[in-house]
Amino acid sequence: MNIGKLNVEPRIKTSKGAVRKLRAQGLTPGICYGHNLDKPVAISLSSKNLKLALDPKQKGNTIIDITISDGTTITAMIKDIQIDPIQQEPLHVDFISIDLETMVDVDVPILIVGKSEGVVLGGQLNQVRYDVTVSCKPRAIPTVFELDISSLNLGDVLHVRDLDIPKNVTSSIPDHLPIITCNAPRAESDTPDEDTDTPTDGASDTPEEKPESK
Repeated sequence: MNIGKLNVEPRIKTSKGAVRKLRAQGLTPGICYGHNLDKPVAISLSSKNLKLALDPKQKGNTIIDITISDGTTITAMIKDIQIDPIQQEPLHVDFISIDLETMVDVDVPILIVGKSEGVVLGGQLNQVRYDVTVSCKPRAIPTVFELDISSLNLGDVLHVRDLDIPKNVTSSIPDHLPIITCNAPRAESDTPDEDTDTPTDGASDTPEEKPESK
């Protein structure tokens, strides 16, 4: 696993006005808390540098060595990040300081691979879980869990227990929870729609002629 590098500045002023000024300068406010920190440390950082610090495969589960300009160094991971819904840029980042020898809980994405036998027969896939929460040491965090659905037939279900989870990684959720199912196609009904214009018994398709007026 690659460890990212991120240089940040200490943030003295934490008021809303100070935060607005930071963002106007293209900077993102953040905070660090957790292992070996007596109190939360307010910081500011470049969103561009944050993106460069993230491992393209691990993404949000990247271990990051944070260096503050006063010389303080913190080994951390992203705990939470707020994204602007329009500009898609980070508004605020929470980092949690970690010990590389202590277990952490993280969400690992599930990647579906293969073509289901049930889909070939006309079935429809329904994925109900897209990640799995696991507990492990930071360096052991899996990049992704691949789940091969080639043998998934009509009516079949694949569960958390069907994932290939390494021995040094423990799932934090019950192994019977479903991940993906293959539903059988709906049978077409032979009953005509109620809106279909069907003549009733004794009814004529020819409109009744009215007698001429004298």
